[in-house]
This record gives sequence, C-alpha cells and structure tokens, in this order.
Amino acid sequence: MFKAKWLLTGFLMLLVLALTPGIGSGGAGSPPEITYVDFPKEIDADGTPVQGTIGFRDSNGDLLKAIFAVAAAADFQPFQVNLSGLQDQTEGEFSFEISTMTPQKVTLNLTLLDQEGNASPSVFFTFEAIQACQSWSRTFGGSENDWGYSVQQTSDGGYILLGGSYGAGDGDFWLIKTDSQGNKQNVWGQTFILRVSSSHERVWRSR
Repeated sequence: MFKAKWLLTGFLMLLVLALTPGIGSGGAGSPPEITYVDFPKEIDADGTPVQGTIGFRDSNGDLLKAIFAVAAAADFQPFQVNLSGLQDQTEGEFSFEISTMTPQKVTLNLTLLDQEGNASPSVFFTFEAIQACQSWSRTFGGSENDWGYSVQQTSDGGYILLGGSYGAGDGDFWLIKTDSQGNKQNVWGQTFILRVSSSHERVWRSR
C-alpha cells in the first residue's frame, strides 16, 4: 500500500512536469517571433557592407542573439548578432550587415534565440551578390594635388570634367573634355587651365 501510494504520487508529479510550459522544450515563456526581414535582393560583390533590418516581437523581452545559418551559398560563412542590448524590449527592430567578395546566390536561415533558450520559427531569405562592372577608368592631372568637382555627359556621348589643381598655382581649375571611353579630347585646339576668381563647382553641358 505504501509503495503503491508513492508510485501514484510520482506519476502525478511527472504529469505536472509534463504539462508545465517550457519544461523539457526550451525555457519558460513564449518564443520570440520574426515579423519581417528587409534586405536588398541584389548587392555588389565588392566587399562593401550592406545593411539590413529585422523586425521582432518577444513577450519576454529577453532576446539573446540572432543566428544566421547558411542554407545555400558558394562561399559564405554563418554569423550571429548579439541582441543583449534589446533587453526589456518586447517589439522593435535591429540591423545587421552583410558583405562578400564572391559573386554568388546566398540563402540564409534566420533564427532568434532568447535567454531562456526559446527559439523563434526560422525565416529564410535570399540575396544575390553581383560582380560590379567597371567600363573604364582614367586619371587626369599633374604631380601636385588635383581633384574633381563635377562630371557631365555631353551630347556626343563624351564627358566634360571640372577639377581643381595646385599644379600651376592656387585657385586653378582643370576643364577637360573626353570621348565616351574617357579619352581626353583637345576640342578647343589645346588643353588649358581655366583660372577663375571664385569657386565654380559644376560644369553644365555645352551647347
């Protein structure tokens, strides 16, 4: 009888534990929720960090971290974002940054984790890193400090550029005309330095 009573008591205790929320599966309270993911569909594969934003709800106000697992990619590493600075916030958003030098399509699996061990339902998002295309590059100027102020495309498909220079004295400006490939053109019969008394920082298309 004594043994049967203890067996019944033990069974009731196990039943209570099994019905208690959070016991045996994460922690107490409700898991956090991802409300949205805002990130560009395409980014440049040049290593420049690109910022994204994630919205969340968390009734416990105890977010710990965001886990970005890689679901598919050619060359991309998983990472995490520390969210301990969002303590006591039950709703809001936070930002993250992604960069890559490899042209590829990346699919990430995002999960939020709170301090009790509760995990949000996963959200997948995809972006493509595109190789930046540079048509041509040209450098103009002398041995001293030179800089550009303005570039405008001309009616013939070329460009007119205005820049400053210390090569021939203070207050000098370079005025350069190029073709569509950036090759300098001597359309005025010579290349010259335009000296002006005030700063003119914009070139308008010549008619």
